[in-house]
Amino acid sequence: MKLFIFCLRSFFLTVSVLAQNLSVNTLIKLRQMRTPSYIHQKLEGKGWKLVSVTEPTLDKQGVAVWSYESVRKSDNAWVYLYYSMTDYRQNGIEYHPNCSCKMPKLQKKIKQRKMKKLDEGERREGIDVKYKYTAYADSNYISRLLTYPNEPNNIAIQIFDKDYYVVQENNDLL
Repeated sequence: MKLFIFCLRSFFLTVSVLAQNLSVNTLIKLRQMRTPSYIHQKLEGKGWKLVSVTEPTLDKQGVAVWSYESVRKSDNAWVYLYYSMTDYRQNGIEYHPNCSCKMPKLQKKIKQRKMKKLDEGERREGIDVKYKYTAYADSNYISRLLTYPNEPNNIAIQIFDKDYYVVQENNDLL
């Protein structure tokens, strides 16, 4: 009986951990959805909770935020959707898994998609480096892997339409 309870508990913990993990392909599919309500249906079924929605205007993107609450409250995972009122190709998605241990897996998935390294750099706020990034491109998408020097366990992946990214890169949208 104890073995059965142990196995059952392990199963539910494993399902919980897997539900918060989102693949690069899943992120691309979510990014293509037109509004947060479509994405919410997909994420809610995996245990994600909608935290906030800021509606877009004609001159500014909207932002929807979801959180996946970990067993340890300090290890939440986050998804941000940046979305447009008029053109879903302007949508971008950003995923913060709950630990930096996911970075090698994300890099491997990007290489499997045959994405080529586009560039790398950093974004600064004053004299501090806010984050460092490496951008990868294929014929349709730009994926940026972000690391935060002041928060070593915080990483992220952003996925944008290639054409939209190139146009907006200089406007500091990201």
